[in-house]
Amino acid sequence: MIAHIFIDAENVKPEIAFKAIEKFRYDYDVVTVDIIGKQEVLSQKYLDAGRTYRIQNCDYGKNSADTWLCTEIAKTIFEQPAVEVIILVSSDRDFLPAIKLATDQNRKVIVVSNGVGHKNLKAMLYDLRISPDLIELVDFRSGLTIPKKGLNEVMENAQPSGQFEKLFKLCANLPPNTKNFYLKRASQVKFIFVKNGDRLAEIPFINGINLSTFTNTLFDFKIIGKNDSAAAVIAESFLKLVGNSVCLYTEDELSQLDESGKDPATNFLDEHAAEVKTVFVKRGDKIYEVPFVDGIPADIFALILKKSGVTGDIQSVVAESFLDSRGGKIYFRDASEVMSYVEPELKNLSPDVKKFLQENQPAVEFVPVTSRNVTYKVPFVDGMHLSVFVRILHELKVLGKNAQSPKILAANGFAVKDNIVRKS
Repeated sequence: MIAHIFIDAENVKPEIAFKAIEKFRYDYDVVTVDIIGKQEVLSQKYLDAGRTYRIQNCDYGKNSADTWLCTEIAKTIFEQPAVEVIILVSSDRDFLPAIKLATDQNRKVIVVSNGVGHKNLKAMLYDLRISPDLIELVDFRSGLTIPKKGLNEVMENAQPSGQFEKLFKLCANLPPNTKNFYLKRASQVKFIFVKNGDRLAEIPFINGINLSTFTNTLFDFKIIGKNDSAAAVIAESFLKLVGNSVCLYTEDELSQLDESGKDPATNFLDEHAAEVKTVFVKRGDKIYEVPFVDGIPADIFALILKKSGVTGDIQSVVAESFLDSRGGKIYFRDASEVMSYVEPELKNLSPDVKKFLQENQPAVEFVPVTSRNVTYKVPFVDGMHLSVFVRILHELKVLGKNAQSPKILAANGFAVKDNIVRKS
């Protein structure tokens, strides 16, 4: 059964979360692991896991982690119909609406917690008329035992074949989790060559494999380093990213690629030249300027990011850059939605500045402005008066008392003419 794991990182220690991931990866085909919490309070162990799992930073006010987690569960239910099991690792009780929604949509839900409140939780589930057949409560103090069979069981049940023998030899020196993942799915495995610079290696591959599992495989085969992204390998190896899955190009797609002599990202931008805009994307402390089309396929955007030198998981980049991922495509995030996310940061603005932003809300966008080695999210209206924009920068503490605004504006890509500010 296909499963999606959600970790409430603000309420669960990383040691428990990673043990739960390992246990359920043995029991289910886990396609995605979301680690959800405010990045500023996450432990380093969680942050270090960002190469393998998807970290969802929800630094948008009180209880935002709970709201974000419920929203992500709902998105999974409606946007990923193949997911049959929702696994929630949390000792919080604020997720009953999400559990109710999942079971109403006939998804199995496994709640992993400290077990203290299971009796009360069972009573609440009963009151909500949630079928007990669709709920499993696991006490992480005793219920995360991992069976010690794995590879031996796979070997005993496997049908002798050249395919399996080759797979077994190829995976001989891999960590047990990766080895068992491929051996248990031997009938689905293809053998492909992947390229990273001058390095060429043969690896097992399952078409549509989850990006995090593929990244782990590349690391285990020593094709990429611990902190490297899989994007370069995907781009160089005739693979593509569809949503959060790594897929092979079809023969038709490969023939089109050969005939044009251009990569798919270049072709896409050429075909949509009239719609291309330049956006700033954020990755960690760095800001990158990249071409963008509203509704661009995620695999094409991943190639553009790679060509622009942006490393890391595409979902992390999208989350940090006021973009939105829906149905395998990337969109501009609605200005009113962004406004609600950053409302706490704007609470100290003066009433007349707030009124200006409200009156111009359809034209408001949030742009990154870097000052004193810190990047801020700043509301901006293209063509606004210089005095208004500088006032906003001062009120948000972007500009210090003695800062020279012309230099900072120019350094951040703004052009000023006749006291009007535009993005250059």
